[in-house]
Amino acid sequence: MVIDLTFHGERVRRIREKLGLTQVQFALRIGCSQPMLSQWETNVWAPRDVKFLQALLAAETEAAEATA
Repeated sequence: MVIDLTFHGERVRRIREKLGLTQVQFALRIGCSQPMLSQWETNVWAPRDVKFLQALLAAETEAAEATA
């Protein structure tokens, strides 16, 4: 099984929107600041810290299950 750990801005934004969350709500949920999340969504920076990658993978799984 291959897990894609490349979280570009569009992917991060799509996860957040599928969950119906604002940037503030999603940032709180995954443990980062809203400005950091905004920078990820606009491709200024990309998440690299393991705790953020794990949180994004969990959120993506939840979003996929919610829309299935």
